[in-house]
Amino acid sequence: MRVMLVNPRPLWDRLGPMERFSPAIPPLGVVWPATVLNRAGHTVAVVDQHALKMDTAGLMANVRRFNPRLIGFSALTFAMDGVEDAVAAVRSQLPHTRIVLGNLHAAVFHKELVARRIADFVIRCEGEDALLRLVNALEKGHDADGIPGITWFDGKDIIVNPDGPDLDMATLPVPDWSLVSGIRYEAFRIRRFDAGPLPAAVQASRGCQFQCRFCSQNIMHRRLRTRPVPLVVREISALHEKLGVTALGFVDSNFPPTRSYGLEFATAMKAAGLHRSVRWFTELRLDMADEELIRECASAGMALVQFGVESGNRDVLAAMGKSQGCRDLAAPFAWCRANGVLTVGLFVIGMPGETEQQIEETIASALALDPDLAKFSVATPYPGSGLWHDHLDALKDAAYHKFSGWLDPHTGGAHLLEPWTLPSARLAALQRSAMRRFYARPRKLARLFAGGLIRPATLLQGVGSLIKARRNRIK
Repeated sequence: MRVMLVNPRPLWDRLGPMERFSPAIPPLGVVWPATVLNRAGHTVAVVDQHALKMDTAGLMANVRRFNPRLIGFSALTFAMDGVEDAVAAVRSQLPHTRIVLGNLHAAVFHKELVARRIADFVIRCEGEDALLRLVNALEKGHDADGIPGITWFDGKDIIVNPDGPDLDMATLPVPDWSLVSGIRYEAFRIRRFDAGPLPAAVQASRGCQFQCRFCSQNIMHRRLRTRPVPLVVREISALHEKLGVTALGFVDSNFPPTRSYGLEFATAMKAAGLHRSVRWFTELRLDMADEELIRECASAGMALVQFGVESGNRDVLAAMGKSQGCRDLAAPFAWCRANGVLTVGLFVIGMPGETEQQIEETIASALALDPDLAKFSVATPYPGSGLWHDHLDALKDAAYHKFSGWLDPHTGGAHLLEPWTLPSARLAALQRSAMRRFYARPRKLARLFAGGLIRPATLLQGVGSLIKARRNRIK
C-alpha cells in the first residue's frame, strides 16, 4: 500500500525572528515507522516539511504526485497549525486519502482530533507496530478494529481501542535514513561538525525515570526501556559504513540511560573502532554524570553534551520537580572540559511565580558555569505535562503556536503562563538579555571562533534575530 509520512512544518510567521533557535533535527519518529513499513513490502515516501521549509502548497504537490492511500503526520502541539492546514488541503484535493496522526499532541487529544476529522486514526502509542498493523488492515479492506493503541471513527462512534504492551525495542530494524537523503540537518549549527553527509538520530532507550513538571515525554513511554548495546553499536556502524555518517545525536530523554549502560556502550564503541570515526551528541541530567562515565564516553566519541541546568534558584527547581542530586553543578562541566567534550547549558525562565530576581540568578548561574553554548527558553506548559495539568482550564483553547519556548510576543501574542508569571514583554526582554550577556563576552566570542564552534554567518543570524526581536518588543 502507498503511504506517505510527513514531519510537518509550523507556521513560522507566528514564531517571529526567534524561529532560527528551533532548527529541524533528523525525524527519527517518522523514519523508523517508514522503515518498518518498507520492510513489510509497502511503498513509503517521507517528506520532512520542517527541514525543507516547505509550505502547504509544496507539500500538496508531493502528495498529489505520490497519491498515497494513507498519509500520516507527526503531531507535536507547536506544529499543529501547519498540520491542520495540510489536512484541510488533503481533504479537499484527495478526499479518498485516509489520515493518521501520531506523537505527543495526538496522544493527548486523540478523541478531539478524530471528532473534528483532523484524523481518521490516531496512534496513541509507539508507532512502529501500530502503524504497520493499521496499514496491513486497510490494505485488506478492513478498519482499525482490535489494533491496540488506536483511536478511530467507525462511521457511528469514536472508538478507543485498549492500549497494548510496550514495544520490545530489540525488534526494531536499523532506520533507513536514505528516506530523507539530500537533507542537511544542522541541529547544532557548529562549524566543527560540518564534515559528513548528515547528522543522524539514534535512540537507545525510551521513557524516563524522572517526573519534571515541564516535560510530557512520559505520556507515550510509561517506563524506561533500553535497546541492547550491541544493536545500537551495530546501527551506528551501518550508518557510518553505508551512509558515511560521522556525526549523530541521541534523542533519548537521557543518554546514557544508566551508568552501567553508558560504560558498556563506551567499551563496545571502542571495540568496534567507531570512536575514531564517529562523534556523537547527547543530553544528560547533571546528577547522572560522574567523572568516570564522562571520561569513558569521551574516549568513545562523545563530542557534545547538553545539560539541563534549568534554573539557578533552588525554589524554582523544586517547583519544576527537578531536584538536582548533583551537589556541585560545576563538576560535570569541568569533567567535560578536561576530556575535550563540548557542553550546552539548557536554562528555563518564566515558571509560575518566578520573580525577576530568580531569573537573574539563573542568568548568573549560566555565566558562572560557562558552558560552551547556552540556550534560554521560556517555560511552556506542553500538553500532558504537570504544568499543563495545573492550568488545564485556562489552556484548553490556547493557540498551537504559543507552545514554544521561543515565542516572540510581538508576532505571536502573550506567553501562555503570563497570568502566573512576569509579563510577556519583560520575559522576552530577559530572554534576549540572557543570550546577549552570555555570548557577547570577548573571551566567549574568542573561544567560539578559535574552537571552531560557530560560523560567522550563524553568529550574524543570531545577532540579527535578537535585534529584530528587540525592535518588535511589546511597548
